[in-house]
Amino acid sequence: MDLDEDEFMARRERLLVDYEEWARSAAPSVEPGWADTALDWKFHYGDGDLTTWTTADLEEFALGWCPRKLSIPAGDAEPFLTSVGTFFLFLAARGLLGSRSSGPQQLLSWCQRHVRRFAREMADPANFGMAKSLFAGVGGLEGEARDADDVAALMEQVQGLSPEEVGAILAGSGEAPRVGPVRMPSDDERAASAAAAPVLVQLRSLHGYCAAPGRTLTQKGNLRVADARELVGLLETGDLANSPPERSVRSAEDLPVLSWLVEVALKARVVRRNKGRLVAVAAWERLEAVESLDRIVDAALDVGLGGPRYDIGAFGQVSSLVDGGWRQVLFGLLDAETAGVPVEIDEAVEDVLEIAGNALRGGHHLLQMLGEGRVRRQFERLEQLGVLTQEGVEIETDDIGLPEPTGGQARLTPAGIAVTARLLEEDGVVVSTRSDPATADAEEIVALAEQIAPEAWVEDATAWAAARGERAAAELGEALADGGREALTVLAVAVHLETVLGDRAEVAVRQMLGGRWDGVAVNWLAERGDTELVDRDPQRGLAGIADVLGVLLDTEGPEAVVAGIDHGEPPHAVIETLDRLWRLEHVRTGELLEVVGRHHPDKAVAKHARKVLAKHRSRAGSRG
Repeated sequence: MDLDEDEFMARRERLLVDYEEWARSAAPSVEPGWADTALDWKFHYGDGDLTTWTTADLEEFALGWCPRKLSIPAGDAEPFLTSVGTFFLFLAARGLLGSRSSGPQQLLSWCQRHVRRFAREMADPANFGMAKSLFAGVGGLEGEARDADDVAALMEQVQGLSPEEVGAILAGSGEAPRVGPVRMPSDDERAASAAAAPVLVQLRSLHGYCAAPGRTLTQKGNLRVADARELVGLLETGDLANSPPERSVRSAEDLPVLSWLVEVALKARVVRRNKGRLVAVAAWERLEAVESLDRIVDAALDVGLGGPRYDIGAFGQVSSLVDGGWRQVLFGLLDAETAGVPVEIDEAVEDVLEIAGNALRGGHHLLQMLGEGRVRRQFERLEQLGVLTQEGVEIETDDIGLPEPTGGQARLTPAGIAVTARLLEEDGVVVSTRSDPATADAEEIVALAEQIAPEAWVEDATAWAAARGERAAAELGEALADGGREALTVLAVAVHLETVLGDRAEVAVRQMLGGRWDGVAVNWLAERGDTELVDRDPQRGLAGIADVLGVLLDTEGPEAVVAGIDHGEPPHAVIETLDRLWRLEHVRTGELLEVVGRHHPDKAVAKHARKVLAKHRSRAGSRG
């Protein structure tokens, strides 16, 4: 159905109104308005048929166009795709889904299975990758939006889940959240980093301070004020640094950082309460730094990173909501480590505060301040634990004269990478790792090109080639020649071969001649002056061009294919190319001709593309 702009607008409006009415009873948790974006894309960028959809359409829309053109909060990835997927159930229920469409359940299933990938493509993949699954596991994505009390109770459920329960929920929620590949530190790097963790230094001092016979405790089980004051200086907790001179310390509970350290030490079995005294645990001294830090981090997460809890009304709700945000914080940090970049702390704070959105919306500004402060304290405590480092944090003064950190960036330490990977894996996240170039094989190096930024790949591949010596070119070429590889991977590696292998790059390229990637190899040689093969048989070079156009279609959409096939040539030259292309026996020939026929702005070119597409299909059909 060919619609003009006015007809499209009217048709879209009717469909959306009807979808909203249908969804009220059939899918009350769905936000119908999100389908608007899909309809816009179908008219302006797709084939214009608003009620005919295939999984190929969805892949082009959700994974090709949306990341480049659409800006939505990453937390909306799941409701967005759910709304789009449910729209197809609506079309089927109304008898409107086109006969050339994929099945409605197949379309909805595609949306559900690709939520994670869609979120990673749209924005920072750390944003609520786990939180969404965990909320779903305890019923948090069902029904209408919840008020603050409901959300607070929900967050309490999430925080109360055991690692086994978390893993079961994530495993049952579709594709598990993924992060990586991450370069794991060596044993020596991890041990050195763990030994340098500030908290280990502090707890060793506390352990020594509480050596037998230990320190006398009050009836409430706290340190005496005199001991607590001494420990504030010994452990450098800073509890008294920002306190007014007139403030009196009546109890160790008035010293929050020290109280937190003691509670963590008790939980980690650094010290113990015994007969009214705080006594060092002798076994602690025998632990290696890595095991000590693992135990302390686990204890700190059990105790909490946000500071003293508030149990009064909305303050308690906000505290409860944001204190579980350490999962998002660590997920984001590990994901950033994959790209070798730091995390912007202000952005991470905002991401965590989205969890508490209902409790914060319309609330007193003090609630926002409380939430920000508690997330910031998570970063401070994680730095104290040796899990991360912060740089560029500026300290300002708030309305009541207290220090207020702003800005800055954070990165995981070597020990923090290992600790974070362990914690996330315990919560059901799939953490992939990068091989050490010194010990990797060629298959691993090529596969790595699909997973990390080009600059990082070149660095690893160059280190690998140096370690392999003369064998590197032949081994890399053999791995590249695998016909089952993605074209994007082969092309991405081929572009950097000279950087990685130097004058041995041609050895690797010639391994691909005669195979699935023959066209890529022929064109690579021609671009460097060796045109013998492409001059002898131009169709071989055209096969390589088809590979490039196919990748452009997958990654940039139909417009990029049109631009690529035009290549600045006049229409008659493009038509000549199409006359060669339709005869090409290539897995993507028909698909590329169809795209040109639908999207080329020159009517003569588009018409010719459709004409030769019919010839191509007839020829392919006659061959069985």
